[in-house]
Amino acid sequence: MGTPTEIADPDMRLAWVAAKKAAQKKAEAKKESAQCAKLMENFNLDLGPKLKKWPGHYPKLGNLGSSKTKIELIITKYEKFLKEAKTAKSVHNEVIKILTDALTEAREQLESRINFAEIALMSDEDEALKQGISASKKKQLKPVVIFKHPDLSDVIMKMVPKAAEIVEITSLEIEVILADESVLGKVDDADGNMAAKLKDEADFTTLKRTSRWPTAMPPSNSKRTPARSTSPTPPLTKPSTRRSRTPRRVPAPK
Repeated sequence: MGTPTEIADPDMRLAWVAAKKAAQKKAEAKKESAQCAKLMENFNLDLGPKLKKWPGHYPKLGNLGSSKTKIELIITKYEKFLKEAKTAKSVHNEVIKILTDALTEAREQLESRINFAEIALMSDEDEALKQGISASKKKQLKPVVIFKHPDLSDVIMKMVPKAAEIVEITSLEIEVILADESVLGKVDDADGNMAAKLKDEADFTTLKRTSRWPTAMPPSNSKRTPARSTSPTPPLTKPSTRRSRTPRRVPAPK
């Protein structure tokens, strides 16, 4: 089956190559050829060749999708380099805009073309049936529950008693499930006992305590230092210098 023109043409690589040449020409006009050349050194992940090869994955929709994801990751990295250059003002904004627009266009082209590929394959009943049969023959990898605990709050409080003074934990349920097929596919399951082996390796009881509580915090068995009052000390009362008078005795009349 040939690749539809709507997916293959125009060549997306040519648009990216033309954008880089236009950016270099603009940099020359702004007398920033050296800065532009330094920026171009970051574009070393073969975006152009990957854009050129992408339509060749048709009619395998799965391959189109996975290849598209990889290309989009490269585009994201390139966009990051351009944002950093714009923030640092290392290259003129017009140069950055040419390259940024080209990356945006490549991303949009990938999205529109894979949408067309999906529609084209759905309309081709023979090809859809062929791909459906191929997918059904693949071994389905079931997710594996690596670790499950109904409540870890007691375990945490025993390991770090001082945690109760900082945060209140009433219940903490944990469940770790491995569902990524790209990972499951790399796990040796020759004996059909993969789940049990992963659970043994992920045993919570093997974890070591790595306390990160503040060093100023006293240990759990130490005596607390009475808290000092932060209220201002009341002023001392000035002693009186006035002498108290002793009552004079008046002699009784004779």
